[in-house]
Amino acid sequence: CSRLKSITIPNSVTSIGDQVFYSCDGLTSIAIPSSVKTIGDQVFYSCDGLTSITIPNSVTSIGEEAFQYCRGLTSITIPNSVTSIGSSAFNGCKLRNVLIKCATPPAGSSAFSSQTYYHTTLYVPTGCWDAYAYDDDWYLFHNIRETATTEEQVAMQQAYTLMDAETFTYSVYDPVNNCIGTIKSVSA
Repeated sequence: CSRLKSITIPNSVTSIGDQVFYSCDGLTSIAIPSSVKTIGDQVFYSCDGLTSITIPNSVTSIGEEAFQYCRGLTSITIPNSVTSIGSSAFNGCKLRNVLIKCATPPAGSSAFSSQTYYHTTLYVPTGCWDAYAYDDDWYLFHNIRETATTEEQVAMQQAYTLMDAETFTYSVYDPVNNCIGTIKSVSA
């Protein structure tokens, strides 16, 4: 389906079966209705044209390799209804931000690539940092931050500063973890 650009799934659909859009690299947008409860294995595997997707709050499980090699995806929001994420579900994506709304970490093993664990910010609900930092799977993220639970709230957060005690340099970051400047402190 290399020419398939967009699709709207009707409200009567409750599950998206395995490999339905497998390697539809021309797919740029898809509307998943709130009737969908499960996203099967390899559903969007290698859909490189897919740059964003909204997973509705009705989805409880995301299958193995569901979004694997969707290289156009740079951020994803996982709703609080998700209880399990399959192995390699987001492996090979170029994610910069993962916003998860679940207070309890979803079950699943190695849903992301090692590059994602090193270079992506995982935003978790306020008060849930420990749950993710000490979870058998989610601890792999090197940058876990507590945050508001909506994209709008994340965007509205004030910039924060970090101090490097050795050089007395403050780095200012925007809400999506981009360094927007540095300030050198004056020593006494």
